[in-house]
Amino acid sequence: MEHNEENESNDSNINQRFNRKLATMNYMEAMGNLSMDDYVRIYGELPSHTVLKGMTQEFIKSYHTLGVDSLHLVDGYGLDWMDALITYNEEVEEYELCAMFRDLIIEYENAAIEYIGGFG
Repeated sequence: MEHNEENESNDSNINQRFNRKLATMNYMEAMGNLSMDDYVRIYGELPSHTVLKGMTQEFIKSYHTLGVDSLHLVDGYGLDWMDALITYNEEVEEYELCAMFRDLIIEYENAAIEYIGGFG
């Protein structure tokens, strides 16, 4: 009987983690669809450090763990949010992340130039 209770507890923990992950994914999807201007219009202020920290963590997880294409991530977040992430990470002295974000933005901009140049 103890084994069944342990399995139920493990299942419950897995379900809780899944629900938190799903909520986070939905949150990040919604945030990614808002420009910075829209965010300020809706919430009346710039995103808090908590919001930017969560976005940073989700970006890194998507990029490194899930293997989401970097160009797709930058495009999905938008350059205004990427700049906000750089500013936040400079403030908390996460300079390696700042460099990574800047490199991804440069890669994104170069890809856009090459794409547009293909029509010339």
